[in-house]
Amino acid sequence: MADLLKLKQQVEEFRKEYFYRNRQAEENRQKENQAAIRIQSWFRACKVRAYLSHLHKKAIILQKTWRGFAARAYVRQMVKAAYFTMKMNFYNEMAVRVNIMIVTCISKSIVLVWVHSVA
Repeated sequence: MADLLKLKQQVEEFRKEYFYRNRQAEENRQKENQAAIRIQSWFRACKVRAYLSHLHKKAIILQKTWRGFAARAYVRQMVKAAYFTMKMNFYNEMAVRVNIMIVTCISKSIVLVWVHSVA
């Protein structure tokens, strides 16, 4: 009978120890779960920051490519306008020279005709 009482006490102690350890395991499990969630959220945040940094760098490359393209187009347009202006100035200058030569020839021929008619 003493063995039976001793066995019942051991069973009761075992039951208390079992429930105590399960409660401790559950508390540890919750702490570990919270720690895992924290680590995972930190890691995801690192990934998102890295991706945003990547996007930022690509946006800069895109912007500088577009600005270079637009600037080169603007320079080409300015060069075209300057070339056209230079060409028109040259043509105007040549037209003035031709007019001077024509006027000179005409005036000389008029003077020669007048000199021959007077003489």
